[in-house]
Amino acid sequence: MRPGGVEPCVLNLQLPHESFSGREPSRNAARLQSYLENGPFVVLGNSSERISGLIEQLRENGISISEFHVSGEPTVETILSGLEQAQAKSCKLVIGIGGGSVIDTGKAIAALMKNPGQIYDYLEVVG
Repeated sequence: MRPGGVEPCVLNLQLPHESFSGREPSRNAARLQSYLENGPFVVLGNSSERISGLIEQLRENGISISEFHVSGEPTVETILSGLEQAQAKSCKLVIGIGGGSVIDTGKAIAALMKNPGQIYDYLEVVG
């Protein structure tokens, strides 16, 4: 036990097998074929301009997508709503394209899809 009576905990978090980033991640779409069976779950901001090339490439290959729009900092409710939608469509792939809030939301949804428990099991309480 640590000073102050706090016991350290062990957290086992399963992360994605592959992670792509960069200016043109749509170039990797062909490598993602096995994950696209039920269509990717795409997390983005208020505008879909940034992903128009990716959407076009996926649709040309007969792949439909599920879009999830995020505005502002991610909340527990936002993440749970995205998780519910991704699970309802049996998505195996989460794509986050945008700024920090979009990426954080996408990472949280992807982590909760692959790991047991509830969102509160993974949140840090400060204060």
